[in-house]
Amino acid sequence: MSDDTNKHSVGHTIFKPTRVRHKYPLIDLVKQQVTCNVVYKENTYMTVYDKNLAS
Repeated sequence: MSDDTNKHSVGHTIFKPTRVRHKYPLIDLVKQQVTCNVVYKENTYMTVYDKNLAS
């Protein structure tokens, strides 16, 4: 059985912008509510509502 824990591999990573944007039309700190729109090429693909209903 070989011990591969000390082996190192060399490589590189290319970071490329995806142009996916997040817009936050509603951020209410008092009511703890957030709305986020996920937008790509000016089209909204997803809207996320986080409504914390804690009393």
